[in-house]
Amino acid sequence: MRTANKSILFKTKYLYEEYKEVREKFDDYCVDFFKEVNKSQNLNPPQSPEETTGEIVKTDKAEESNQPSEESKEESEEKAVEASELRDGLKRLYKRIVLITHPDRHPEYLSEDKKKEMIDIYNRSTNAIKENDLFSLLDAASELYLDLPKLEKKELRNIKKKCLEFEKNINDIKNTYPWAWGEELDSSGKEHIIKAFIDSIHKD
Repeated sequence: MRTANKSILFKTKYLYEEYKEVREKFDDYCVDFFKEVNKSQNLNPPQSPEETTGEIVKTDKAEESNQPSEESKEESEEKAVEASELRDGLKRLYKRIVLITHPDRHPEYLSEDKKKEMIDIYNRSTNAIKENDLFSLLDAASELYLDLPKLEKKELRNIKKKCLEFEKNINDIKNTYPWAWGEELDSSGKEHIIKAFIDSIHKD
């Protein structure tokens, strides 16, 4: 892959990791922030984080479900590949990822941690092919040290768009009251932020 292509992928990967870290901190800040908001208004404490923050706190952990049979897995993979809008070279890259990471193809000597890592890459690449998510597919391939194809102009635009999306998400989070409150070290500063938040609600 050309240096320019690698550069934009590295930047997008960096922003992706930053977004995950910022999002995790934000979710933690939200829980404590809204507890303080409720306390300042003499409201009863919430019964759960979701009740505290409404739709602000979300979890990426999928609920456990029964694993589909091997036949249904393969059928689902084939349908996803056929339906994908990604070009053939990228579909072949996905198939290489599946050959390495498919849960039924793990060698016995792999540790449990390594198996979990392989399953995570498998799930991410499968979601990527279903959603035509080029960045996630290339990111999964790079974690396996697979050779990445030369990107076409429209694919580079796709990656750059993803890069801007991560930047926007990070900035949106950092411009919220819970984030400002969580990053504030001074107690009086925290109180000022909570008051500003409550005032903004009453104005609405």
